[in-house]
Amino acid sequence: MKKAICLTLLLGLVSFAFAKRMQDKPALQAMVDTERAFAKMSEDQGTRPAFVAFIADDGILFRPRAVKGKQWFAEHPAPQSDKRPLLSWYPAVAGMARAGDLGYTTGPWEFKPDIHDDKSVAWGHFLTVWKRQPDGSWKFAIDLGISNPQPAQVEAPWVLPQGYKTPKPMKGSLISSNTALLARDREFSQAATKRGARAAFADYAMPGLNGLALLRQVRNDWPAVGRILMTSRMDLDFIADAKAEGVIEALVGKPWDALEMRDQALRLFRARLTA
Repeated sequence: MKKAICLTLLLGLVSFAFAKRMQDKPALQAMVDTERAFAKMSEDQGTRPAFVAFIADDGILFRPRAVKGKQWFAEHPAPQSDKRPLLSWYPAVAGMARAGDLGYTTGPWEFKPDIHDDKSVAWGHFLTVWKRQPDGSWKFAIDLGISNPQPAQVEAPWVLPQGYKTPKPMKGSLISSNTALLARDREFSQAATKRGARAAFADYAMPGLNGLALLRQVRNDWPAVGRILMTSRMDLDFIADAKAEGVIEALVGKPWDALEMRDQALRLFRARLTA
């Protein structure tokens, strides 16, 4: 009995110490460290135990529709097998709300039917939404993934940006913030229905940027990518300056012609082959 009490106290102290270490770090780093611990447990003990350990009580999974994660695991026991599948992943991108209580991680995953297999047979990317718990630890509220072909390059693991400072929480009413967020989500959904998901995403993922600003950012971050501006206002003053600056490599007027677009794209492609 005394041994059991001592063990319980020890586990309680270890849990408290882990939560304390998480609180001492920037929230963003603590969240990413939790993602890495989640992935390590999957490799060491298996995917199911890792998911059960790190999912929040109200956490959501997609199987393929949204389900309550803990309930789904309880109702779907793992089938007996002499193999131990291996799902491995790591965070490549992460972000945190200004309040420091909600964030996300995303990155590549790969799968082996058995941990002893030499090669993976499936690849993809995951997105996990994390929620800070009352004790300062992190549990995931939503986890989902997509499949894609084997990537040609390895993505760099996430690292805390040099000089990172935890942003100060924004002031304001939580209720009004929730209302504004829901309204924004409805606008995005309506825009996607009306104009297509790609166009809507471009507007809502980079608010305040126009096509020219996007091309300037592409030139700075990915100079090898060809840059074509489509516009119905060929007489705008900034276009001449942008061409002189090298932001725009080709200009196509609206309504645009498919053959003209093809010729411009081929021209840029050939120019890069001979560069």
